[in-house]
Amino acid sequence: MAYELLTDVLLSPISNKMFGSEFIAAHIFTFVEFFLFSSMFWAIYKEKARTMIFILLSSIFLCVFAFENFIIKNSEFDSLSVGTSNLLLTSNAVICLSQYLKSNKTVNLYSPNFLILASSIIYFSGTLFIYTLFKTYNNSKSFNDIYYLINPIVIFIRNILLLLAAIIKLNSNRKQKIITS
Repeated sequence: MAYELLTDVLLSPISNKMFGSEFIAAHIFTFVEFFLFSSMFWAIYKEKARTMIFILLSSIFLCVFAFENFIIKNSEFDSLSVGTSNLLLTSNAVICLSQYLKSNKTVNLYSPNFLILASSIIYFSGTLFIYTLFKTYNNSKSFNDIYYLINPIVIFIRNILLLLAAIIKLNSNRKQKIITS
């Protein structure tokens, strides 16, 4: 959430001024977002294969990102990188959620990890097609109507779940400090 705000307030205007396009900021946002969420999943996923999964998915993303930005030199919306990122992060979140559900005898729906994974699955799968198709159908009024309906709703749900996870985590840390003192 904070990174998204920082991108909108600082990175986009700087990108627009320096490069004449906000899309450079979008490319940077996609890159950083992928590694932020991948790192969160890596921390949640407790299996030995987590490093291998992180390296494999990161390698796939980096290849697509490099292809789109350095080989075909896309200076518009990065549909290919965003689509790949969303697909990989959705898959990673599903893997983590499945491991989380297997490892816990009773599933706590208010667990920060569960909320992070649920928000990620909702966000990345909910925006997969509209972000992937954005570059192709951006000039279509019906597509824009759908985009501007789905995107804010999915982002809002993701942000509420992430905020709830942060509040729960902060409260549990505060309670642990009180108990140990």
